[in-house]
Amino acid sequence: MRYNCFNQLVGQASSAILLSKLPPTTEAAHQHCRRTFHQVQTWQGECLNPSSWEWKLVNKSLTPIYAIKGPTPAKIVSIITCGCNKGCGKKCKSVGANLRCTT
Repeated sequence: MRYNCFNQLVGQASSAILLSKLPPTTEAAHQHCRRTFHQVQTWQGECLNPSSWEWKLVNKSLTPIYAIKGPTPAKIVSIITCGCNKGCGKKCKSVGANLRCTT
């Protein structure tokens, strides 16, 4: 689905593609559902081990595990360009999506 959405955006694009318009990967959506399930169970008084439900302990605080794999397949990354003219800064779409700048 993510790949099909990307292809549809590429076909319609007259400028750089907004990576935020792509749906989450199947893995990222699955992890989000597991974290949400754990949170709801906690609200209902169930004591589940957070590390079994896509959470990790960092500096005495629970932090979500967003993705185990990269944000996008290498095949797609190789054809994405950010459109920056002179190197990438804070406004770069690639940097904002944790991808390598393409200038």
